[in-house]
Amino acid sequence: MKRSVKRLTLGLATCYMAAGLGGLEPASAQENKTPDAVYDLNQEAENLWLTLSMPFYNKYYYRGIELYSDASFQPSISLNYALGGGDYGVIGASVWSHVPLADDQEGVSAFDANGDLFRGERANKFVEVDPAVNYDLTLGIATFSVGHIWYTDPHEGTTDIILGGQEIDVGPAAPDTAEFYGGIALDVLGQPSLTVYHDYRRFEYQYYALQFSENLDEEMLGDFFGEGFNLTPYALFGFATSADEVYNDKSGLKHVNVGVRSTMFLGNIRVTPILQYNFGTDDALNGIERTDNDFVFGIDFAIDSAFAL
Repeated sequence: MKRSVKRLTLGLATCYMAAGLGGLEPASAQENKTPDAVYDLNQEAENLWLTLSMPFYNKYYYRGIELYSDASFQPSISLNYALGGGDYGVIGASVWSHVPLADDQEGVSAFDANGDLFRGERANKFVEVDPAVNYDLTLGIATFSVGHIWYTDPHEGTTDIILGGQEIDVGPAAPDTAEFYGGIALDVLGQPSLTVYHDYRRFEYQYYALQFSENLDEEMLGDFFGEGFNLTPYALFGFATSADEVYNDKSGLKHVNVGVRSTMFLGNIRVTPILQYNFGTDDALNGIERTDNDFVFGIDFAIDSAFAL
């Protein structure tokens, strides 16, 4: 006997598996991620899901900050299991990564606090690998999520600056850190969600992702675009507190991401092109802005597999 269908949105943290493009950014360096999968859970249906995602983006942004200015390959793999057919929530684990597709260094020049000219190169090539675990529970129209993310740079790319004719290594370009997070998403008009992240290891700050999105299917768009066509516009507002090591301003609104994505299928492959514009709202300090206004675009190829245990 089948019970009523439950729709569980999996992984608000791997949620930047679009909070990514900061779309549902977002979560791990999860600002360039594709949307979370939504599964229909039935008592007699599959309860284990494996998703392989292979997106390409023109650059890599994380929470409004450009970390890599060239083409980025951001593959991920996630495994989710429905406890009691979904009655007791979903547990999951994932690994997301950034793989640079160019070798160039990026020049940096500005004035420091003493008025001296600062020239250097930002290590524009680094590899990032971010494992994460999550637990999600749906109660009525609300889905609650908690989890943990580890941010790692296996190759420890460094940033060198030139000051007074001397080359100085100022440390890792992407230092390792870790976060806990908790979030809530509502299955109502606008699909609002709020996820709070706490970095406890390296930067010791809090980040808040407030997001809205709405799926527009062919019934809402009409027949002009053809059968099966859909669009999902979204907006993400990124706030932070105690973030003076990450942003120029310690607290407040740091960036706003607005974009649109569409999902189609080529056989068993889910294809999702994404176009997004980032509005940087963090103030400049000594001529340096940590958040930028910029277009980000990409395309994700994903394969979903379901199993019964």
